[in-house]
Amino acid sequence: MYLSRLRINRRHPLAQIDLNDRYELHRSLLSAFPQPTPPEERILYRVEFVRPLPYVAIRVHSLTWPEWENLELISGPGYLFQAPAMQAVDLRLSAGSQLRFRLVANPTRKRKGKRYPISGQRKLMGWLQRKAIYHGFAFEPRDVNIEKLRKVQGKGNKLVWHAVRFDGALEVIEARAFAKALRYGIGSARCFGFGLLSVRHLPECVLETRLAA
Repeated sequence: MYLSRLRINRRHPLAQIDLNDRYELHRSLLSAFPQPTPPEERILYRVEFVRPLPYVAIRVHSLTWPEWENLELISGPGYLFQAPAMQAVDLRLSAGSQLRFRLVANPTRKRKGKRYPISGQRKLMGWLQRKAIYHGFAFEPRDVNIEKLRKVQGKGNKLVWHAVRFDGALEVIEARAFAKALRYGIGSARCFGFGLLSVRHLPECVLETRLAA
């Protein structure tokens, strides 16, 4: 598994298009990977706007080593504010590991084949608890902070997602299910910047998947 840290130049014309349209950003990031992408690949990323810096930080998680020089070849010089940072991650997990985590997700509920955003602290916490059971971890609600972020758009204004950030502490209950969540993400709209679960270990843990800002 590989993690990359990109810094996208806010002033670059194509970068401005990508940063305002998750569909276009997804297409740009895919240029660093073989086409067609391998069936088992799941490219996850998270956009982190850091103002007033002249760049936007993007964390990318993939099972294939990315060739980020292809991104600049397609987008043009200056798209990347600086050279990407990359690292391989060896996931060694065990039940009982205590981890800090961050998840930017698109919490939704399905009704008659359509997805509707979930809102309200209680309902959002319930959504995270259901995901935790399925993905092999547990947490105390008092240890999790929930922050609703701005709406995110794609394909012009045809696609809209409601970003919510979860920060807190968790315990691994079932290592295999949790490793799958790290590899493939949590929730919907994972192609468009949602679902990447970042964790950093506490002293007893052996897992590090979060890159420094």
